[in-house]
Amino acid sequence: MKTSFTTSGIAPMQEKSGLGWASFQGQSFSAPILESPPSGSLKLNVDGSCLLESSSIGAGGVICDHTYNWIVGVYSFDGLGDSAKAEIMALRHGLILAWDKGFRNILCEMDNKNMVDIFNNNCCPDFHPHIAVVLIVLELIN
Repeated sequence: MKTSFTTSGIAPMQEKSGLGWASFQGQSFSAPILESPPSGSLKLNVDGSCLLESSSIGAGGVICDHTYNWIVGVYSFDGLGDSAKAEIMALRHGLILAWDKGFRNILCEMDNKNMVDIFNNNCCPDFHPHIAVVLIVLELIN
């Protein structure tokens, strides 16, 4: 089983797509530049979110092929926590979905560099606040 992780790069969309910047209520923003996985591989893009007022967390992810055709997606509400836990839960749900569908050659992408480093190094500091969930994800990866 091959699983590797990258962070999503944030850059102006015009760099790769020619679509340029978008504007919403006077604010400029850019979308992540998503790169397709190698032929024969799939990509799992995940993201987690936390509402600061209530600490409610949610997670979601999509699995796409090398031509960026959407295959399947997942979303969830995961109770209370913080943004780091939301990111971990997004990866957990996405990997469980991939394994349940029989997908094994997966490139995972998330926008939390700290979590990417933990999963690429295949170890978690003993003091990590979400060590229990991180260890579950590491078990899924291995």
